[in-house]
Amino acid sequence: RRRGPLAVHGDAPNTSHWRHIVAVAVQEVETTIVPVVAIALAGTGIWPVRTGLVIAATALALALTVIAVWAVRRMTISVGRRALIVVAEMLLGTLVIGIKLLAH
Repeated sequence: RRRGPLAVHGDAPNTSHWRHIVAVAVQEVETTIVPVVAIALAGTGIWPVRTGLVIAATALALALTVIAVWAVRRMTISVGRRALIVVAEMLLGTLVIGIKLLAH
């Protein structure tokens, strides 16, 4: 079954919904620009592959942090709890990167 605007709103997406869908998609693509460029430059030999991967991983971790801050900014919880959520997400992201480095 199709689940999307029809299931949520009861009708197909209108122009406003499509604008929102496209804007969100573009923002998601924007988070990959720096990592892709870093890896591409490493692939051309401008810098070592390890440097490109470190830059890519750092950029993605920073993007995750920014997205986490945006996500918690409107939550109706204390500032301390918001900060705890962001720090926890940063630590989890760092842990994932560390595990991937150990695995490879």
